[in-house]
Amino acid sequence: MEKKVKYGIIAGISLIAIGFGSYYLRNAWKKRRLNRPCKGKKCVKSLVGKSVRPSGVEVNIRESAEVKNGWGGNLLASFKGDYLGKIKEELMGSDGYVWYLVTFASPIKGKTEGYVREDVIEIIK
Repeated sequence: MEKKVKYGIIAGISLIAIGFGSYYLRNAWKKRRLNRPCKGKKCVKSLVGKSVRPSGVEVNIRESAEVKNGWGGNLLASFKGDYLGKIKEELMGSDGYVWYLVTFASPIKGKTEGYVREDVIEIIK
């Protein structure tokens, strides 16, 4: 019985040490990662001032940087065309996507600006 207690105490202390060690290493890795140059999909370079078009057949334009469906939704219009306009502002939405405030080339339903999500547009070079 006494050996089981010793092994239990040793196992408990080992787990605690491993937990603290992994916590420290994870935080150190995060700090290193934040100080590195921007790479990857979620690490966005500024696209303000760039011209954009729909990446597919059409793109939904919204009044705010989120998707609200149903009654009181924020869908402004669906746009079909080759040139949408220029990016005025960019922000990270609560859904994890980057949203762009686009100034339209020509008014759409009387509006000159609207929000589009990163995955539905492409940059015109």
